[in-house]
Amino acid sequence: MEPRAFKPEMLLIIALPIVLSFLGGTYLNDGTNAFVNTAGGRTITQFHIYMGMSLLFSTIGFFTYWGKKNLAFISMILLPVLLTVAILMYTREKISAFALFIPLLFMTGSSYLILRYVFYNKAFLRFRTILSSLSGALVMSVYFRLQYLLMNVSVEPGFWMNRFVSSLLLFIFITLGMSLADMFIVNKELREANYIRRQKILSDEIDDEDDDAL
Repeated sequence: MEPRAFKPEMLLIIALPIVLSFLGGTYLNDGTNAFVNTAGGRTITQFHIYMGMSLLFSTIGFFTYWGKKNLAFISMILLPVLLTVAILMYTREKISAFALFIPLLFMTGSSYLILRYVFYNKAFLRFRTILSSLSGALVMSVYFRLQYLLMNVSVEPGFWMNRFVSSLLLFIFITLGMSLADMFIVNKELREANYIRRQKILSDEIDDEDDDAL
């Protein structure tokens, strides 16, 4: 995508997916307490997965929309590093940093491809939310399978279907938030363009009246 001038409303690309993911997770778990589940000890919960994945996807989406390819590539590497460190510092379980970093790196790289060639592709504009959600759910399912493989954890029966459905719900919240952010930005740009156009027309009319008066 072509580089754009930064505007504060572009930060909605990060904020809205996180907010909608939190609200969606709260609704699916019948309340904030059940979703956050802080009483469960220092383990990774659905809350952490929702917040981490929404932050990861929306941040890369922000840089992709902004047209800052270098920053998008940096975030694709830096985010897995930060999330790996955060998980190791938070959880009490002994997990290999390699087993955390590699799946996250796969996730960020795949997220960029989805955002670049599906979500922000004009050819898929009408269906981008559902197409991006399906793509994200598939990639996230592979992410979990890769993590299980590196951690030597056996998968349970129905792993693929269960992971795909749960990941699909999350990505519906994420992509819906990004779609709403994009709609807000586009509408604001249209209002600004119409205002400038009206001002120009008004200015031309005033100039014409001044010329007639002469």
